[in-house]
Amino acid sequence: VILENLTRDKKYVFHGKGKYMKVKEFLENFTVDNHIKIYDMHNFDTHRFNNANEAIRQFGYYTVREWKIIDNVLKITIRTQF
Repeated sequence: VILENLTRDKKYVFHGKGKYMKVKEFLENFTVDNHIKIYDMHNFDTHRFNNANEAIRQFGYYTVREWKIIDNVLKITIRTQF
């Protein structure tokens, strides 16, 4: 995933079988100087990070449901339970 030249305020969603990515896969090549927010659809919690490695450590194995960049903040939506 290349996170360059993205349209601001647009929501990106992965669709279809096998189209989902884990947070770890998504953030491994994340080099843009953005803050990261991870929103959990299950319990409505938002976690804030300044470092992609810390986000990977805590949420790396959860599936990214959608993501968007708003005001230079990367917002990733996950669901910790079904």
